[in-house]
Amino acid sequence: MPYIQWHGIMINGAVRTGACFAQSHDTLDAALFKQGIALVKTKQPRFFYYRKKISRKQQSLFFDHLGTLLNAGIELPDALILAAHNNTIYCQEIAHSIATHIRHGISLMHAFDAYNVIFDNLVRQLLYVGQKAETVAQSCLAAATYLRNQDMFYQELRSALLLPCITFCFVIALTGGIFTVIVPYFATLLTTHQQQLPALSRTILTISLYVRSSFFYYSAGIITLSGFLTYRIAKQKVPLTAIKEYILLRTPYIGTLIRQYLTGHTCAHLALLIDHGISLTSALETLANSTKHIHLQADIIRIQHDISTGISFDAACATSTFFHDTHTQALIRIGQESGTLPRALAQAGAFQLASVSRSLRFLTTIIQPLLLIILGLIIATIIIGLYEPILTLTGSIS
Repeated sequence: MPYIQWHGIMINGAVRTGACFAQSHDTLDAALFKQGIALVKTKQPRFFYYRKKISRKQQSLFFDHLGTLLNAGIELPDALILAAHNNTIYCQEIAHSIATHIRHGISLMHAFDAYNVIFDNLVRQLLYVGQKAETVAQSCLAAATYLRNQDMFYQELRSALLLPCITFCFVIALTGGIFTVIVPYFATLLTTHQQQLPALSRTILTISLYVRSSFFYYSAGIITLSGFLTYRIAKQKVPLTAIKEYILLRTPYIGTLIRQYLTGHTCAHLALLIDHGISLTSALETLANSTKHIHLQADIIRIQHDISTGISFDAACATSTFFHDTHTQALIRIGQESGTLPRALAQAGAFQLASVSRSLRFLTTIIQPLLLIILGLIIATIIIGLYEPILTLTGSIS
């Protein structure tokens, strides 16, 4: 692939450098000239490493630019290349490849199917509907909105969990430092006087001795490696994944959060597909193929089967594991009766995701003080256990 490292200069004399995907030197020169950069020299590296992944934020920017360019009247192959120009190098490569396929008569949906690992099934289904209805620009903007909402939700989730994770690591590091540095000093002081130690002091010294032993690090390494291998195997084996999902769904509070999260995203995605002209059964089939959660997939397939046999959508959702709550049921029933099912599903999805955000904020608000209380109790216990024999020894000497 033609990856080129380039050096250029702007009108004000500023030097610019970079690396990008380009078909030729002339193509790169023309693209940089439009940005006010005069190409000075180029070099094609022998080895060029880049990350073969496009984040949700980068995908949303790509589809947003693509929809804007198509609305401006630019042809699809040219719009694909222009939309990816300021994106990642891998996105530029994909855009050039898709544009080449379209110029050779391949449909947009089939061109994106070659990159199904990068673009999920829902995005590709939106593009298929847009090409069929000749509304590709609107479908691209809808895909950009969908990806942007997902990226915002995951950013909120990461920011909510960041501070409790930092606090937890601080508690672990401080506790480990106390047992490996401070407690051994007191152990030397206490053992020199040949004094009978209380049970709490002996326990603290035993824990400190164990933490400083090589057996502890071997055990921690084996447990970490076993947990990682178990996670990888469970991720690849369907029965183990189903067992893991079943346990998580039955776990108090965590199961409710997972169920609300999956329900919210499923309702939002279903509303997006139906709003763009896809039938309810086809939209459910698309969601069943795109989700990686086994229990949710089985639930969607069962609802789709019930609808195909003549049962109404709200009646099929009444016996569902994920769509059975009162608020979602009421919105689905109202939307189905009034003919505004996409709007009702979007409201149900927004309500469920808002509930997840509130629960996460409450959880993170509780966890951080709880970790600090646990740290205080650990330090207080260590102080009592270490200073009790010292005070006893001081009293006997007096």
